[in-house]
Amino acid sequence: MKTLWIIVCLVASCLAWGSAHALPTLQVTNGILTGATGVEVTVNNVTTLYDVTFQGGTCAGLFSGCDSSNDFVFKTEGEALAASQALLDQVFLDGAFGAFDSAPDTTAGCSDFVLCMVLTPYDFGLTVGGLADVGFAQNLFGPLDDVSGLLIVSPSDDLTSESFIYAVWSRVPTNNVPEAPSPALVGAGMMAYAVFRRRSSSQRNRAR
Repeated sequence: MKTLWIIVCLVASCLAWGSAHALPTLQVTNGILTGATGVEVTVNNVTTLYDVTFQGGTCAGLFSGCDSSNDFVFKTEGEALAASQALLDQVFLDGAFGAFDSAPDTTAGCSDFVLCMVLTPYDFGLTVGGLADVGFAQNLFGPLDDVSGLLIVSPSDDLTSESFIYAVWSRVPTNNVPEAPSPALVGAGMMAYAVFRRRSSSQRNRAR
């Protein structure tokens, strides 16, 4: 019975870790998607958790001047594209809380029912001097294909309009991220299960 309890605990630990890596928690106010927590962004096979909010305004106002890569959470084209794609794959989805994929105007700051462009800046002056480089997640109405890509914007332009909004990201502290079960823990569970099966089989044979 003690062995069975060990198995149950190990399985519960694995399940808890798996549930921690489910879809992000959407932040919804009065049916409007304002952001999400626990978005998984994978770059070079390394996955990191981020929180994101959707905000209007200028790049300069939202990102400490928007004149250096140090102003941004993501600092390369690849990272910005990965973050933008993560929004399409994990956040802009239809579900119980709203049609956040098929109805772009349910995202904060976007009132156009056809299109919502969510911008993630990552560098300044890389493509054109004086302009910020941004990745974008383009969420389109209904069955139209959603895409991610790259743009350049002026740091001083207020892009708050019917179709544009900024994604403001923050990295989830590593001490808040559950660790995966170690190989030793998984191995212990398998050994415990084998012992339990062998003992159960022996007890049944003696009973006969």
